[in-house]
Amino acid sequence: MLNELINDSGCRLVGSSCGENMVLEIFSKLNGSCVDKCVCAYNSVENDIGCVKCDWEEEDVDDADDNNDDSDNSVNDDGVDDNAYLTASISMKGYRSSGIASASKPTRLLNYPVVVKNSSGKIEKRKENEMRCIQSGTCKLNEIFHELDCAQLGRSCGPNMELGVIDTRPSRKSKSWKCVMQCQCAYGYIETNNRCTEIAKNEKERMNCMRGRCSLNEAVQDNGCSLKDQFCGQNMKFALIKQSTYRNHISCIVQCKYEEGFEEENGQCIREYVRNSKRKNSVSF
Repeated sequence: MLNELINDSGCRLVGSSCGENMVLEIFSKLNGSCVDKCVCAYNSVENDIGCVKCDWEEEDVDDADDNNDDSDNSVNDDGVDDNAYLTASISMKGYRSSGIASASKPTRLLNYPVVVKNSSGKIEKRKENEMRCIQSGTCKLNEIFHELDCAQLGRSCGPNMELGVIDTRPSRKSKSWKCVMQCQCAYGYIETNNRCTEIAKNEKERMNCMRGRCSLNEAVQDNGCSLKDQFCGQNMKFALIKQSTYRNHISCIVQCKYEEGFEEENGQCIREYVRNSKRKNSVSF
């Protein structure tokens, strides 16, 4: 399932398929063991139903103009239009940038032929549609934007959300980079039930949660990363969400989740067979 976290002992599952157009990538790693995250595969992006293949057939207005200006010398010896080659960068999926400079260094590039269409009006319309929800702060969490300038990085796109870079591709005209962006939870917030909720910062709240009095989906900072799989409430335990290292000190974000064999219902964790039994009884009547 997209965005699902999976414990991977020995990190042997990295790169394997976890759904249509989806693969597992390392989310965090410690002592030779990984937590993998199911993400969209190379050349695929997330939409409302999962991951779909990218279609880079449409370049922006400037690039479309370039194709018209260079029409006399754009055909090579093989009869292939050189201007129909786009360079798309990969391996940036899930990337959270702290600046454009680091975002402009993809680790691998792929050249492939595509037909560039003169679709200036269509692209401009798409830009307008993408900016509309950003300006009003009503974008959906994890919504993808293809036509935004990289300068929009970090801009608010909804409650407790901001734009983050997930992919880049070069622009031939300006010799700069175009950014594919996603509306993500801002720093200090975590995704819970399709919303971004604040990670517990108040010391009293944090200590109560660490002592087993968390609410479902509550997230806390875990310095030393010792809370994973520990009890955090009735039928609940801490799940590792993110791990980072700073100056040889390990820090984690953990979230209180229902234990295996339990499901969420009305903010509580109940056994799966109890829920199934209730459903069967309701059907029988």
